[in-house]
Amino acid sequence: MFKLIKNELIKIFSKKAIYVILIIFLLLSIAGMALNKVIENINNSGYSYIDQEIAGMKESLKQVNKATEEGKEEYSYLQSHIEYLELQKKYGTNSWQSTIVSNELYDKIINLNYYKNGLVEYVKENDVTLEELQKEYDDIIKKLDEGDWKAFAKTDLEKAKTQLEFTENEIKGNMDTDTLNALKQEAEVLRLKLQVLEWRLEKDICYGDKDYDMLLTQYEANGSSLINYNYTYDINENNYNEKEGKDYKYSDKKRYQETLAEYNIAKYKIENNISSKTTVSETLLTSFTGGGEGILFVIIIALMLTGGIVSEEFNKGTIKLLLIRPYSRRKILGSKIIACFITLLFSILIITIIQTIFSGIMYGFDTINAPIIEYNYNTNTVVSVNGIVSMLIGLLQMSPLVIILSLIAFMIGTICANTAVAIVVSFLAYFVSSIVNSLVMEFQIKWLKIVPTLNWDLTQYTYGKLPTVEGMTLGFSILICAITIISLLVITFENFARKNIKNV
Repeated sequence: MFKLIKNELIKIFSKKAIYVILIIFLLLSIAGMALNKVIENINNSGYSYIDQEIAGMKESLKQVNKATEEGKEEYSYLQSHIEYLELQKKYGTNSWQSTIVSNELYDKIINLNYYKNGLVEYVKENDVTLEELQKEYDDIIKKLDEGDWKAFAKTDLEKAKTQLEFTENEIKGNMDTDTLNALKQEAEVLRLKLQVLEWRLEKDICYGDKDYDMLLTQYEANGSSLINYNYTYDINENNYNEKEGKDYKYSDKKRYQETLAEYNIAKYKIENNISSKTTVSETLLTSFTGGGEGILFVIIIALMLTGGIVSEEFNKGTIKLLLIRPYSRRKILGSKIIACFITLLFSILIITIIQTIFSGIMYGFDTINAPIIEYNYNTNTVVSVNGIVSMLIGLLQMSPLVIILSLIAFMIGTICANTAVAIVVSFLAYFVSSIVNSLVMEFQIKWLKIVPTLNWDLTQYTYGKLPTVEGMTLGFSILICAITIISLLVITFENFARKNIKNV
């Protein structure tokens, strides 16, 4: 048996196709890195498109008829957007000032231009005079020029505290249940906002900070969603119902669980000063378990190997020479499939090395051992996992998918003796599976949970996540995958053992 496997490996490694695919993966990795660098440079400069937009709007401005109210409104809008873009260009599209210009200044610019063009009724802040509005604008510009981002955070913090105090006083004096719940929800959102602003000042997280500002946004957005969930639904471990008594949809349960995870992961990273910057370990994990290019190329290589290893023997007429050797048909077929999976492991190693090198160039080789931050749904805690260990576990969880697709190609290639059909049908099964899975998940057709495509990705159970279909379990999915694998092997081996090759 060992000699048979060795001979099959020699045959496989003498083929050029596997090397071509690995070279394509290498070239795509280089292209992807280059494209990311180009996009990064464009985002960092950002001036060319701003200049073009400003020039286009100035031309449009010349053609506006200011004699009509519609013309004045259009003129005010164009004028405001030009001023906004000029400020973005002045401070830089990736600066913290750019964030403040978008959040604080844009509405003021529009209102100022409405005032200046005689459209007072369009001004959103009716109780503010032109002089007061101009002063607010000038004060913001002064702080932007001085680089004092903390002044904005402190102002926002004081506003949030005032709003919270007002809301809490309203809660004390309100007896209406619906209004009381609305006020309590508003108070929780304000407390969340206060926490974000306090963290910003305490941890010196500037507006627009690439590494940490995104975490604050993620924490606040997901926290607000959780507050909404908790006030809309009666949520506990065994009871998911709307407050009005309707059933809480399974898709909503999954969404709630995902929101909870993202909220807690962001909170953990902020509290422990862990940057949101992408790491090599995260890239490797995503590449193999998040539908990335790594797992796609593994599947391509697997189907190419298993779909052609037997059919090529038939097509070349070498199958007779193979079968006259002193080995049973089952041993011959077994050696071929074992050789395919050994080659596949070698390919995964090469793909991992390529991905590590280029990710290291992109994100720094010091992040290779960076931990993966996950949320454990079983214990409701955040866990830190070694990146390499996490990737290996992810590959193990994805192995049923690769094995089943490989055996489908192996079965078709053996029965039909047609490599192209074997590969194409297996690929179709892979791509159609995502559509089937989405439909089943959307409509929760529970009896379809026996379909192998719903069970072959075991990452759906990682750390106690809710599976694709309600009622599925890890043990159930492993059982379905095992039955599928055994069935494919039995069909393939029995067919090959009884196949008449006289006319080949």
